[in-house]
Amino acid sequence: MTGTSTIKKSMYNVAYKGVNILYPLITSAYISRILMAKGVGDVAFAINIVSYFIIAASLGIPNYAIKAIAGIRDDMNKRNRVFSELASIVSVSSVAATMLYFMAVTNVSSIKSDNILINIILGFALISNAVNYDWLFEAMEDYRYIAVRTTVIKLISLLFLILFVKKTDDIIIYIAIYSFTLTASNICNGIASRKYVRFSLKNLNVKQHLKAVFILFAASCATDVYTLLDSTMLGIMCPSEYLGYYSNSTKIVRAVYGMIIAATTIYFPRLSNLYATGKKQEYDSCLKRCYNISMLLAIPTAVGMIMTAGWFIPIIFGSDFKAAAFTTQLLSVLVIVFSIATVFGHISLIIYGKEKNILIATIVGAVINFTLNYILIPVCAQNGAAIASLIGELAVTVILVVSSLRSVYVNLLNKDILKVIFAAMLMLGFLSAVKLLADSGNIITLIIAVAGGIAVYAAAILAVKNSEAMLLIDIIRRRIKRQ
Repeated sequence: MTGTSTIKKSMYNVAYKGVNILYPLITSAYISRILMAKGVGDVAFAINIVSYFIIAASLGIPNYAIKAIAGIRDDMNKRNRVFSELASIVSVSSVAATMLYFMAVTNVSSIKSDNILINIILGFALISNAVNYDWLFEAMEDYRYIAVRTTVIKLISLLFLILFVKKTDDIIIYIAIYSFTLTASNICNGIASRKYVRFSLKNLNVKQHLKAVFILFAASCATDVYTLLDSTMLGIMCPSEYLGYYSNSTKIVRAVYGMIIAATTIYFPRLSNLYATGKKQEYDSCLKRCYNISMLLAIPTAVGMIMTAGWFIPIIFGSDFKAAAFTTQLLSVLVIVFSIATVFGHISLIIYGKEKNILIATIVGAVINFTLNYILIPVCAQNGAAIASLIGELAVTVILVVSSLRSVYVNLLNKDILKVIFAAMLMLGFLSAVKLLADSGNIITLIIAVAGGIAVYAAAILAVKNSEAMLLIDIIRRRIKRQ
């Protein structure tokens, strides 16, 4: 894969992930001013509950499927067979998860919404997971399709939101639009999948996938459960407003690190292919580039968010959410932590078939997260949940990195990373000066801080000649010359 090809596919992937993650952020900015903190908390709790069942329906298939199909994507017969086997598994699990979901929300009062119609509507999104084939298109590296599909559906949904959600009691309409977004995307996947595969129930060997799938499912469960656990416990232990604060803070942070991860997970199929063909030296070099790119983006982003959260939270969500600013600052560190975990855990260890290491790490993180949530939420509310998430994710990341570095060689503090840290410190100095001189809550000040911070960081990173930044500049120059 050439550098230009990788950059192009990375741009499509960033567009896909970006729209997918920024959509709830944009809608939250609108919804927060209509539903207010309590309404946002009620919606977040209902979506949080159905998310557990979507995790169960997915069975860890997405990560496993990308690896499984990427390795045999040039063989049409094998591709059809593996796809059919994995699609069969996820179809059965989606039906089972939907049945369990409706049993749970009709019988367990603590997770049932005040209006059962909310749960019924979310059930459509859950069952549509049976045809959620994003993993197929990622394995085939067709990021153009998923970027276009996602953008079109999200824009339609955003239009519906603006047209139909106007007052505090429009929660049902908002939930319906949310469910439509997921369901429409999945149905499009089912139709578009015929470009690459043909589903058949003949001569399937589903059993060969079950061990790896269930190990990844357990790991995915542990990871996602402790990601959702803080919101669930916060929703049960505190009034809805606090979950509203926490929900919007996590949306900001997830949007940011989701964009960074999108720029690095493009390397997953390439790394899988290098590993499968025994090209160890090229594999290590590619993984190092993946890590360096993630830190090139993650470190300055985290610094910028910590310094400006007090300004942008009230501007985006309204004055009712000022309490979410400090929560966002705490969670901003996760941008760096989760980026590292993705490279060394959810990319490298999966490719090496070390799913058990991911499982161990995530179980440790889940236990730490649950324990700290139980202790800190009654005392610190949403900030306690943020601290618990941060410490839990740090523990997970340490275990993943140690496990991964037993098989690969990547210097975590190589010259390019030190250059990134240096440039980020210069940006920190600039933002500190702006913060001392300017008034908080001023949108003009925020624009100056963000634009100036980016300019200082970019100038510094180019001045010290960071390898990944210089490669990007070289690619841009070559494209300009061609035109």
